[in-house]
Amino acid sequence: MERKLASVQMIDSIENIEYADKIVKVKIMGWDVVTRKDEFKPGDLCVFFEIDSILPDWAVWSNFLKSKKYRVKTCKIRGVLSQGLVLPMNILGENTTNYEVGDDVTKFLGVTKHEGLDQQLDEQRKTVGKFPSFIPKTDEIRIQSVLGMLEELKEMDFYYSVKYDGASGTFYNLDDKHYVCSRNLKIDPTMNNRYTRVSKKYNLECLPNNYAIQGEICGPKLQGNNLKLKEHDLFVFDVYDMSNNCYLNYNEFLDFCEIYGLQTVEIEHVVFQQHNRFDISLENFLLTAKGNYPNTDVVREGIVIRPLIERKSKTLKGERFSFKVINNDYLTRHVGQPNKEKEKTKKQQENEKRNSHRITVVSCHYCPMLTEDKCHNRNVYCKLSDYYGSKPNIHDSVTNSNPPPDLCPLRSKSFNLVINNKV
Repeated sequence: MERKLASVQMIDSIENIEYADKIVKVKIMGWDVVTRKDEFKPGDLCVFFEIDSILPDWAVWSNFLKSKKYRVKTCKIRGVLSQGLVLPMNILGENTTNYEVGDDVTKFLGVTKHEGLDQQLDEQRKTVGKFPSFIPKTDEIRIQSVLGMLEELKEMDFYYSVKYDGASGTFYNLDDKHYVCSRNLKIDPTMNNRYTRVSKKYNLECLPNNYAIQGEICGPKLQGNNLKLKEHDLFVFDVYDMSNNCYLNYNEFLDFCEIYGLQTVEIEHVVFQQHNRFDISLENFLLTAKGNYPNTDVVREGIVIRPLIERKSKTLKGERFSFKVINNDYLTRHVGQPNKEKEKTKKQQENEKRNSHRITVVSCHYCPMLTEDKCHNRNVYCKLSDYYGSKPNIHDSVTNSNPPPDLCPLRSKSFNLVINNKV
């Protein structure tokens, strides 16, 4: 099911935050979100943005997130966990009376999803095509967005497994040919990377035709190597039968993995409704999601819940019944702490500052690269096309290493031209 990153929702309730005069906590579906006081009241419609939404950088209403690169993240404000963003309906335009609860406005508002690690990895490997359309992508919806699934769950036997944090991979054989995929793309199986290595380790090219193995690759340099592994390894969480267009049931899944020597993610618990009194509530699942990865002291990402017998979900309008519950301790483990992997050294920062000049697309008659504070004879017509021969695409960041003209006072300095603003 395609995720609704931005949707019209209703404010269910509002709670005051202790020692806070200007902010309150609002409840939307299963989410708690901190927002400004007196902006909403219970029953009001609003635009709700889920975590990992990337807001458009051209919109006036998203300017306040510029310092966060327009990304919606989990955060703590005055000790209150806030998961998502709430904005008033007027960002949709003047006529908002035609909208109803649940309407998807993701594309209308130009909202995209933060891809994170998988997107970065796709840029580093040799790809040979898009992810196959006849196999479902590995993605789970978070229970806070589909609370109706909890009522459905009361009528079925189910299990929950530990959600591993690495890089998702799909491997399948079709017409005696082996295919390797990341979350979004096909990868050249002859390349030497973490995907092809785990494929060879488990002889996945020898698996039967028309079955797709889906799992999480964990190990060094992947999300901090939470499992503390010495080499990359594959943990299978699904087997898809392409001949019948369905996933294997729980027992079939375990049998398949045992027969072909595949290890699975940790199955933490199986619930038989006739014999168990499992508390099927959001609060209990959030509590159950807490904990560490097996044999480590590392906070785990959460759990995934699926029925023992595969079925469709009414709440998801006929999509597969499956959802995830993320551990809130995992989401907030780095809040207030510097990210050492992304943190640049002081020397690197000084070198970049010395060798680059960030400017806007504003130019003078002599030099298209002068900043406003050094050029008072500015011309609103950009001379970049005259100097470089072609006009760069100013909707994207563009780097050009050509030197400045002779008359430019920056002539003696090496620098990168970065166009970051549309005139």
